[in-house]
Amino acid sequence: MNVVMTGAGAFVEVQGTAEQTPFSKERLDELLALAGAGIAPAHRAPSTAPARRVARPPSPSEPRLVLATANRAKAREMAALLAGVGVRILDLADFPGVTLPPEGETSYADNAPGKARAVGRGHRGFLSLADDSGIEVDALGGRPGVRSARFGGEDLDDAGRNVEMLRVLDGVPPERRTARYRALIALSEPGGRRQAVTEGVVEGILLTAPAGGGFGYDPLFFYPPLDATFAEVPAAAKHAVSHRALAMAGARLILAEWLRRGEGRRGRRAPPGILV
Repeated sequence: MNVVMTGAGAFVEVQGTAEQTPFSKERLDELLALAGAGIAPAHRAPSTAPARRVARPPSPSEPRLVLATANRAKAREMAALLAGVGVRILDLADFPGVTLPPEGETSYADNAPGKARAVGRGHRGFLSLADDSGIEVDALGGRPGVRSARFGGEDLDDAGRNVEMLRVLDGVPPERRTARYRALIALSEPGGRRQAVTEGVVEGILLTAPAGGGFGYDPLFFYPPLDATFAEVPAAAKHAVSHRALAMAGARLILAEWLRRGEGRRGRRAPPGILV
């Protein structure tokens, strides 16, 4: 098994195969814990080489991409899914004066491009990327969908929205608790001249009680192929199958083509960001 981790213990890359003898999730957790124990001393040891994800001033030719989200957990996940693309990731914390347009109530396809376009026009030298995502519950006729982040009221946090979801689904049998996560990702060229959109969908079942400590509806979203909720599995496992990962896979292809053509390599001086 090949495992790459940050000094803070976050997974950057996990590769491995069971060969001819499948093993359980418990065994995988043991292997990951063993890898962490082995990697930790290396991070503590002095090194003459800089860490891979060290913030440093970008070169004038280095492409920059701004994540158009104020949700720090989502920004971290998107940055992880962009690993290896070769852009310097910035988010709205680097631009405190930027205000995203309010999200609409009807369509992911309106919200994500609108956010990416707003950032792209405000920072004409930078690429921008935005997403809009939600959970669609069959027993609720596809709700909350585009209103997932506001389900139950604007003042609720993730835990409160999960409580509200359990309340409205009280008494609904397991066979009717089917749901899907949907994500739409919009990329915008510098200045918002042109956009591209990708989509990802993953099917699951909503449990009757939370399991795990993830964000959004992940503690309720049980994914049968992993036999666990998205909140219970390592980030690398979720990133291999999630709605956002599927949408981001298409976005990575588009971004690679734009970078090949030289988009995003010209423009203004930027904050340090993170090279991915």
